[in-house]
Amino acid sequence: MILSHAIIFTISILVISVCLVSIIPTKYIPYFTLVILIPAIVYYCATEDDAVEIEEEYAVEYTPLSFVYHPYTKASYHDKFMAYYRLKPGVKANKLIPAMDTAAIKIAHCYRHVLGDYDYRPLVTSANDSRHSSRRSYHYRNAALDIRIRDLRWKERSQIMQCVHDSLDESRFYIRHESIGTPIEHLHVHCFKY
Repeated sequence: MILSHAIIFTISILVISVCLVSIIPTKYIPYFTLVILIPAIVYYCATEDDAVEIEEEYAVEYTPLSFVYHPYTKASYHDKFMAYYRLKPGVKANKLIPAMDTAAIKIAHCYRHVLGDYDYRPLVTSANDSRHSSRRSYHYRNAALDIRIRDLRWKERSQIMQCVHDSLDESRFYIRHESIGTPIEHLHVHCFKY
């Protein structure tokens, strides 16, 4: 837009200088044209620099940021995670790594898509809150979630698992349907590259 203003400004200056040709003696036209064009060029360069500054400022302020590596966006994505889920009493999910907030939001979208209920809030049954089989469990690193899946029909479970596998990068996330057929059946996801 600024470029178009500079072009319009330059063209109008040239039109004015052509109109003045009839008034100004021919030998002074090159000097007169320079006097007119130099400010137009300076104006164009100044507005282009301003445009670059404005674009850079806009990019910093409004470009969606990666919530995996930027701590100042972590809170907003964690708040979104909390809005998308219900937590089983005693579950501590307040210190999840940002990559898990991201994954959890994608998983919630899978539940909502498969069930056709865009207000559905899956239940997180474990984060960093209880004993796990290994002392090196990703749950203790705030990099794992268990999400209830046992209350759904088998077809919905398999569709959700497929959607989660399609949504998450398996070179970063481990995804598993655990304890199938038991009262603690759940979808386990952990991030091993963060």
